[in-house]
Amino acid sequence: SFPMIGIITVRLRTGWRYQLFHSLTIKIMNMTKKQIEKRYNKLVGSVESMSIYDGRGTVDRYECKNCGAIIHTTYAEKGVTPFTIGCRMCGSYMQHTRTFDKATVPPSIKVLNWYRPSLEATLKMSEGEIEHILNGGLILEVPK
Repeated sequence: SFPMIGIITVRLRTGWRYQLFHSLTIKIMNMTKKQIEKRYNKLVGSVESMSIYDGRGTVDRYECKNCGAIIHTTYAEKGVTPFTIGCRMCGSYMQHTRTFDKATVPPSIKVLNWYRPSLEATLKMSEGEIEHILNGGLILEVPK
């Protein structure tokens, strides 16, 4: 069933990220500002042709299994987003539980955007966040 595939995928991706995290972080820490700028600009120039998921026509639901909080997100740009995120209500974790066609979501539902930060904002981030961005990752806007 799909939930089992999701669990297996999360575990595999987590294991893969864990195995690669140390070497990638060391590479980011040793990169100069110019090298980060070059990789960022290359990413921005080629992201549309990259074979990564394009969720711009969808809305994703994330649910906290601890407190029941729900948020809805969409892709402002093509990129990569996490399967789990921190819950802003209780500090636990929210899990992606469902994807909707954007046209079916009523306007009354507040939808937050996943977006690619500017180069200037990226340069102010932690090494892990810079790694995420340079590998096609998006970040979630802060709700207003």
